[in-house]
Amino acid sequence: MGKQYIILLSFCISAACCWAQEVPFLNLDAEITVAPADRINTRFLEYAPAYYGTGIVFVHARDQDKQIDLKIGMPFFELMFAELGPDGLPGRSVNFSPNIRTRFHEGPACFSPDATTIYFTRTNTHNGQEVAGQEGQGTMKIYSAVKGADDWEQIQPLWFCSDEYSVFAPTVSADGSKMIFTSNMPGGYGGMDLYISYYELGDWSEPVNLGAAINTELDEAFPFLHRNGVLFFTSEGHDGMGGLDLFASLLVDGRPGAPVNLGAPFNTRKDDLTLIIDEDGMNGFFASARKSGKGKDDIYAFTCSESLFDPAGIPDPILTGEVVVRDVATDRPVGGANIWVFPMGPGGPTGVSEAFEAETTRDDNGNIVIRLIPKAGFEERQPHATSNAEGYAQIEAQQNRDVLLVVRAEGYYDLEQVLGTDEFLHPGAAQIIGLRAIESAGEPIVPPADCQQFSGTVVSEASGLAMEGVTISVENKCTRVRRVLQSGDLGQFDLCLPKGCDYAIRAEKDGFLPRMMDISMPLQRDRYTIAMVQASLEERAEELEVGDVLVLENIYYDFNKSAIRAGAAKDLESLATMMVKYPQLEIELQSHTDARGDTDYNLELSEQRAISAKEFLTARGVDGQRIKLRPMGESQLRNHCRDGVPCTEVLHQQNRRTEIKILRMDPDLKVRQPGG
Repeated sequence: MGKQYIILLSFCISAACCWAQEVPFLNLDAEITVAPADRINTRFLEYAPAYYGTGIVFVHARDQDKQIDLKIGMPFFELMFAELGPDGLPGRSVNFSPNIRTRFHEGPACFSPDATTIYFTRTNTHNGQEVAGQEGQGTMKIYSAVKGADDWEQIQPLWFCSDEYSVFAPTVSADGSKMIFTSNMPGGYGGMDLYISYYELGDWSEPVNLGAAINTELDEAFPFLHRNGVLFFTSEGHDGMGGLDLFASLLVDGRPGAPVNLGAPFNTRKDDLTLIIDEDGMNGFFASARKSGKGKDDIYAFTCSESLFDPAGIPDPILTGEVVVRDVATDRPVGGANIWVFPMGPGGPTGVSEAFEAETTRDDNGNIVIRLIPKAGFEERQPHATSNAEGYAQIEAQQNRDVLLVVRAEGYYDLEQVLGTDEFLHPGAAQIIGLRAIESAGEPIVPPADCQQFSGTVVSEASGLAMEGVTISVENKCTRVRRVLQSGDLGQFDLCLPKGCDYAIRAEKDGFLPRMMDISMPLQRDRYTIAMVQASLEERAEELEVGDVLVLENIYYDFNKSAIRAGAAKDLESLATMMVKYPQLEIELQSHTDARGDTDYNLELSEQRAISAKEFLTARGVDGQRIKLRPMGESQLRNHCRDGVPCTEVLHQQNRRTEIKILRMDPDLKVRQPGG
């Protein structure tokens, strides 16, 4: 994209020059290999990649459209998705979202940590017409949307966007607490600047300019904030090699350090922009207008011989996590519990000396044992967090560093507990903190019933979808009595277990690996999730025979789409491995839809889905001649969800599937033949 998109946003381009330097947080001595993403690049424009599932979402100029944006002389932009192949490069691209796509510009985009919310750029329009801002220029806004059953829904602009200026190209931190974006709102340093907003009390805060360390009188844009706090961005105002250049800055407590030009091979005399990099700092993508490309701007993949990050120069970021304080006897939430958080050092907790006398020893296994004696005046110290009526509390801690929690609540014994931050510093991972009530008048608090409900849901680990018909056996470790039940049509199970003993749980279903877990009474959760892992095709190979039809549970499609859902192709990966290993194995791919929609349309849609699965396999080295296609449409539903029958999305999803039929076996496979 480069200058074409920047012209759209009233950018002006200039150039400067640069050279090598010592950078405390980057390893610029790493050997870096760059390769074009030729399967998605076109003669038009591709830029702004963003990680999503097992692929990337990126911006593409609609070369198939005849509508041209006269301001930039190019087609309008849209968001596309491409799954990453085994070579690390994106494969065939498909339109990312019909709901998000309009006849105007969309992109760049980013996602919340749990990928259930998207933040994306879109042309600012009113009644189907583009809105002109200051100086008559068109403006852009950041919109949010949430993942629905079939597509992205509840699309709306963020509150700080305006008709008078542009707000675009967002990036969100790994804990979802910070958003950095580009804007030419009044009060900046000139041109486009980078701003930061914090997620507080359920919404984004008033944006704050990142300051003169990052922003110049010219333009800074397209930020990407890595989980370790390194901010990558594009600039024409800092010393560069020519056109737009890629820079990095270390963000500490929301304050950026001095920017560093990434140099070659990232930067050239042409425009280089929109860099993203994976968690380990070994692989990533960026866009460039360098001469070797197919079109205006193209996407390139890069691989580093060692991490691009120097951990010695990067402090672990402060992230927000969640704990739940509960009564261990009744499992009821404990509100009003005060919590203090102390980082753990090599010899024990740090920063506690003002509040406690600490006695630290190690047990026979080398574990740190801490006994804390509160000092006078401790009750007047401000706690770091206090649990609400539901027992929930948010606490802050350094990533990758253990912490000591000190928890105090009226009517309960004090608790000191050491936690690893990986136990609660990621979305949906609330850590249970159990408090024991002080006996009242010599009588302990009595639980309200003789048994406690063991409830939850069985899901596929690969897709997250509910699984029915899973056999769950629950063995009482005291009496050795075993009870057996099966999960319902929505994956649910519910069993009241007598208190006083622990239990061994085993979940089983044909084609899946058995899952085991132990639970202790009283239960520490309201609901449990049992995630089933399907056995790989190779693990099931000795059970196969010619004519068998296998349902690939880990391949899923969104409603009305032919692209394999991001991250939902685990079985195809296993099938590809098996077919490469056994070159005489031949299969028939049978693809199915749910019952919604016209019958003829569903048959055509299932054909496109079979083609997508075949392309997935051939991209991994399987000869396409060994794969036959058989679209089934809605002719073989797995459940009762026919036209006119009300069903949940989970039940519809069970019908959107791909199956394989074994047509020919490889002699090296020691399997049964028909009748054997």
